[in-house]
Amino acid sequence: LKKITIIYSGSTYEIPGGAFYQCSALEKVVLPDVEGIIINSHAFYNCVKLSEINTANVAKFYSYSFMGCSSLKNVDLSSATVIDGCVFKDCDLREVHTYQLKRVGVNAFENNVNLKKVTLENCQTIGFDAFRGCKYLSKITIPNTVISIGERAFYGCNNNRFISVIIPNSVTRIGQWAFYG
Repeated sequence: LKKITIIYSGSTYEIPGGAFYQCSALEKVVLPDVEGIIINSHAFYNCVKLSEINTANVAKFYSYSFMGCSSLKNVDLSSATVIDGCVFKDCDLREVHTYQLKRVGVNAFENNVNLKKVTLENCQTIGFDAFRGCKYLSKITIPNTVISIGERAFYGCNNNRFISVIIPNSVTRIGQWAFYG
């Protein structure tokens, strides 16, 4: 199984949990052109060759849905309202830009070692270990909507690469080791 094209004519679409779990040859997924798509837990877990999926209409990414998809470099998160824990852990994303997301889940982007830029418009909470191990991260925009940065949120991001990080006065809580190393 190398390519999946999902054709759907209803108003919303949901990919069941574990639907394509460890489909090691899967390279491309074409999702239907409907708004509010939901990708459930472990749906594409460890699909190591998955490199292309149109996520512009995905509203909810539940836990572990793309964890271990080590060939996945780009995702469109413009419609994302939920990104749970470990969703993109151990992927190879290069940039993250969210517009509607209120909370970045725990370990959500952990170990995306080539991630360089993060922009979180309208975000309120950055979960613990959210960007841990993203060692090439050099630009992070923390909006004035953020009130909490979790423990180890940027741990191991090799902060020598950060030119500057502006923490707005809206932040009332910064967890231990949040920007360590």
